[in-house]
Amino acid sequence: MKDSQQLHLAQIYEKLINDEASVEEIEEFEQAIMNDPDALELYQDLSNQHSYLQSNKGKDAVTTTQARRSKKLKSTITTLVAYTSVAAAVVLGMMLLFPSNKPSNQLADKPNNAPSYATLSSSSLAQWGQCSLPTQLNEKLAQGNLELLKGTATLTFDSGAMVTLEAPAEIEIVSGMKAIVRHGRVVADVPKAAIGFRLDTPDMEVKDLGTVFAVSVDRNKGESQVDVLDGEVEIFHQPSQDRKLLLVKQRASVAQNSDTVEYSTYGEITRPNNTLDANKHNQEIISTADGKGGHASIISDHASTHLYPNLLQAKHSVNGSYSRKFYLKFDISQLSNKNSKQISLQLNQVRSPYGFASFVPDCEFRVYALTDESMENWDPKTLTWKNAPANLQKSGSLLDEKHSTLVGSFSIPRGQQEGVCNIDCSTLSELIKQDTNGSLTLVVARKTRETRMEGLVHTFAGNETKDAAPPQLIFSGNHSPKK
Repeated sequence: MKDSQQLHLAQIYEKLINDEASVEEIEEFEQAIMNDPDALELYQDLSNQHSYLQSNKGKDAVTTTQARRSKKLKSTITTLVAYTSVAAAVVLGMMLLFPSNKPSNQLADKPNNAPSYATLSSSSLAQWGQCSLPTQLNEKLAQGNLELLKGTATLTFDSGAMVTLEAPAEIEIVSGMKAIVRHGRVVADVPKAAIGFRLDTPDMEVKDLGTVFAVSVDRNKGESQVDVLDGEVEIFHQPSQDRKLLLVKQRASVAQNSDTVEYSTYGEITRPNNTLDANKHNQEIISTADGKGGHASIISDHASTHLYPNLLQAKHSVNGSYSRKFYLKFDISQLSNKNSKQISLQLNQVRSPYGFASFVPDCEFRVYALTDESMENWDPKTLTWKNAPANLQKSGSLLDEKHSTLVGSFSIPRGQQEGVCNIDCSTLSELIKQDTNGSLTLVVARKTRETRMEGLVHTFAGNETKDAAPPQLIFSGNHSPKK
């Protein structure tokens, strides 16, 4: 039955119990529940809900007027009994004896005794959209939908399964052992006690066999993807009747309108403010796109497949693999005044093409400056993990203190994947005063490790990122940029 049909019958039901239904509506309702099993099931659900609400108010609320209503619809009951189960007729009798005063636009609300299947156990920077379930922490969740617009949120099912949504995402809770991802990215961590838990997509059944796995659904493109991070899952693709067991590092993908499933393996999980007015507040701004500036990201391995030239990336991995830092070169020969004492670095965080926010906590980042001018002649096109100046190759977060100094730090809360980061780097003032080559190199590294190897790669706009400004040094004070 379509949602529009369910809504129409629910509206007639509300009129019926409030003695407002016309003869035509009564006949339509009667025919629907006699001929359509789905309509009968809907009728019974609504009646059970109504009976519960009335029992909360007390049966002593029944009045003579309500009895008259019951008598008026006696013929309807007689007809229904002839075509439906005795149980349905009894429920209808309850419905007529205890009419509801509840407005029709609240019919979708769950009664207080509806079975709960999960709890909203945690969230970070969560902003919710259209939800049929409560969004307060520690609330019990029955059947219904949750739409997360920003941040992350974790649901703990009564079965023990933990499911984390990464915005934007939408999920439908079906039972304590089943949910459906309607859109976005969702990670499931399922203990042995909940083996058999399902986290389906619109076109795939995804059954856990004791594991950690991720489901991604792009509603706009009609695509679904399942990635096994640990353990194994079983998938079943209804259109092709394809059933397969997926192991660690294996992926199943379904394209729009496809009758087949594509299987592959993966190495790392895959997935963008204009420049400030330089005259505002007497600020002088230099970006990595100005003059002889530039930037480059470096990665500990897999450089040919896991770096985006126009994006800046930072990651401190669990085992050293896929760790990233990024280098920024600023042409400070353009500075009109090198005596500024208020200096800040601005980075624009953009959505990452790699990893899951579920596997990183609140993250702290460090900003270093090279102190050895002889190392500043690096080329963004040829910079690597091995030849990057002052890089400690065995560390995912540190630089060689002999050739660099810490000039700032900043934090990004768990779940944030977009935003502006303003970092106080006023300690750069002395370094800039001593500059002799007109160049300044900053290096950004993430101090915080991920909790699993598939953790989010924090990503920032580069010189050619659409709709986001490149890294900028902002000098506050009485400045007049060089012409």
